[in-house]
Amino acid sequence: MNEKTKIVEVNGASYQLRRFAPDVGSFIVMQIIGAGLKGVSEGPAPSADSVTPKAEQPSGEDLVRAVVFSAFLRGLDFDMHRFVQTKCLALCSRMEPQGDQLVPMPLMTALGVAIPELREDMELVMKLEIAVLVFNFTDFFAGGGLNALAGARPTSTA
Repeated sequence: MNEKTKIVEVNGASYQLRRFAPDVGSFIVMQIIGAGLKGVSEGPAPSADSVTPKAEQPSGEDLVRAVVFSAFLRGLDFDMHRFVQTKCLALCSRMEPQGDQLVPMPLMTALGVAIPELREDMELVMKLEIAVLVFNFTDFFAGGGLNALAGARPTSTA
């Protein structure tokens, strides 16, 4: 079973990331894949050679980052990106000291209002969004993504 939370460091602070509910996660992954495919149909994708040498296989996290960046840069419209970003930030908490332990403090209210820090720091918002997507989708993409869902290919008898 996948870990339900993960602690990451972003800009010198620790954040707890959580998992999407299955309905939200599956919707977002399909939107990202669809946007990435839309972008590919509109022109050639940037070469992976400039990022990863041919001798190296990309990690599952690298694959997710590539798919997400492709979707964001080439096909996700503003409203869908806002939806994805809001859902991602709702799964983030900053780890704050309380007594002798760290406790997660949500970055957004139940109504979706972000703490002032998020409203003023675009870089932090983007880093947290990517971190949540990578945490949630690495196993999916590393395990074959849509191919794994579709099952084995039929063998050809020709």
